[in-house]
Amino acid sequence: MNLTEEYNLAVAHQQEHGCSAPPYESYQKLFDIAKQTNSQRILEIGTGVGFTALVLATACANAEIDSIEKDSEHVEIASGYIQSHGLSNRVHIHNVVAEDFLASLKPGYDLIFFDGFQIHYEFLPHYERLLKPSGILVLGNNHLSSKTSEQFFGELNDNGQWKILEKFGETTVAKKN
Repeated sequence: MNLTEEYNLAVAHQQEHGCSAPPYESYQKLFDIAKQTNSQRILEIGTGVGFTALVLATACANAEIDSIEKDSEHVEIASGYIQSHGLSNRVHIHNVVAEDFLASLKPGYDLIFFDGFQIHYEFLPHYERLLKPSGILVLGNNHLSSKTSEQFFGELNDNGQWKILEKFGETTVAKKN
């Protein structure tokens, strides 16, 4: 599978529809991180059209992926996209609001990828609960600040639960201690 071609298709969709879900530009880096962790259980927040769920599923051939998307039109598109790649048995798209749904998930994720609109402090306790020790948190869209994103990154850096592994583009990668 050619991820660059898939990325270009996702970009074309976003441009054609003028939607607010641009595909994640650092997809190759995300692929490498996921492959290196050999994640078996992945949570994605912000499905969009399903491109990064495909990236994660390709990087980790045995992973079960929960992907959260609140936009029902994107859920429909992403579901078709995932099905067309034969991944419906491993990629589960939830048409819910993350803020309402995260509390219902069971812990044990190896990797969490956030590619939603804005980073909110309220998500941090969920990430701490949901990730396994040594689990990886990949946070995209760091440039889109919210009222609580500064508090989020302040605590991520200082609470002793996390080690920042790297920053690139608009992304922060942290490991849970």
